Amino acid sequence: MISRRTAAFVALAGLSFGALGACGDDSSGDGTTPALDESLTNVGVGAWDGVLGVDLTDADPAVPDVEVRLAQAPFWDHSTEQIGIELGYFTDAGITVTPQPSGTILGMDQIAPQLLAGQIDVGTMVPQIWTSSLDQGVTARVFTSRDIFMGHAFLAAPGTGARSAADFMDDGLDWDDAVVAALEQIVGQTVYVTDEASPRSFREVALEAAGLTTDDFESNVLDDTTMQQLAISGRADFVAPASGPNIVALIAEGWIPLVSTSDIVEHGNAEQLLTVVVNTGLAAEVSWLQANPETALRLASVGYRIIDLKKTDPEAAAGIQIPFINSIAGTSFTMADAETLDQRIDPFYSFEEQTEFFQDESSPFYWSKPIDATVESLRDAGLLTGEHEASDVSWADSTWLTLDSLREQSGELIDELTAAGGLTGQAAEQLARAEEFFAARNYLDAYRFANAAKLNA
Repeated sequence: MISRRTAAFVALAGLSFGALGACGDDSSGDGTTPALDESLTNVGVGAWDGVLGVDLTDADPAVPDVEVRLAQAPFWDHSTEQIGIELGYFTDAGITVTPQPSGTILGMDQIAPQLLAGQIDVGTMVPQIWTSSLDQGVTARVFTSRDIFMGHAFLAAPGTGARSAADFMDDGLDWDDAVVAALEQIVGQTVYVTDEASPRSFREVALEAAGLTTDDFESNVLDDTTMQQLAISGRADFVAPASGPNIVALIAEGWIPLVSTSDIVEHGNAEQLLTVVVNTGLAAEVSWLQANPETALRLASVGYRIIDLKKTDPEAAAGIQIPFINSIAGTSFTMADAETLDQRIDPFYSFEEQTEFFQDESSPFYWSKPIDATVESLRDAGLLTGEHEASDVSWADSTWLTLDSLREQSGELIDELTAAGGLTGQAAEQLARAEEFFAARNYLDAYRFANAAKLNA
């Protein structure tokens, strides 16, 4: 089954991309990968191999000032760039977001065609959205990663006295017994549900874990808006909405999440949810990425710096993002809602935490598995016929692996120079800047400036 976010946008994205796109591959517009200048040493991994280079003879590097036409979208996990804009993170990386102050705000179905038409350079995206167009060819790639969407749950009204699987686990039950205890509370009850593919898939997985089926309760199918009205007015005891924001709103009203996607991911069989959970990131046309590899890496670095703030000072990050998302999406999120979003609905993963995505092939969230599962689902439905790989829509692995390699190399240089000591003048200033870049996750410029400091030592 295709994920909710994919299902919501796949038709529009597929039509717009299919209508505008030519056959896509990992090459530039003339069918060849741009050759790396002979003066540069390759530092790229994967898709960036032979595209991203560093001049190791440059004793006086600078970070160029560039403008990037950026698109954000009116969703919590698609509007985090605003944090970096307001705090100057993009400026620190030499990037000016245009149009000022916040780039362009677009619906998810508008981003792909505007990328292809050259109206924007970079936009927020979910790689699975493009999978339905793979037979026609996809000319863009998601090249960063930030969060996993886990926005489904069975919810119980505050007055029911129901308890969650987490509550039962706090009492000492293991997961297998806790999920049974939590969902036994809906047996014989009326549960309001939606008929969308992704929440339906979630319900099937959760019920199977509890040894139940849809025959064990009465399912009343409603659209999310009507369901929310019933829940808020006290006319429903058990609901399973499709919308993450609706779940956030109900939890804020005291509703109890009996079992959620995040519970199953943490304690159950996450492999069964591969077409339900999706991650988001920034995307650009392959031609733009190959022409601007340094800028792409710096954009990724800014993203990881934003996630660091979400982790270390969530109130500061939310204090910037809440008024922005409320202004562009018409929501009324509060600080408590932001906590629910970041912890339960759209948990963000730091650079170190994303080791699981890009190095742990046993993880259900290894970067290619959710994409491959969506492709297989589309093929089973007769919507795809060709053979395709996850790299046909995402370079996020190549970006992370390249940054990780640069992190290791720049860290070693910084440690070596610090241990040697005695740097003065330009070399000392360059080492200090390298350390600043390193702390800001800008491992590309950390490496460039640490190398220059060594040349000038």
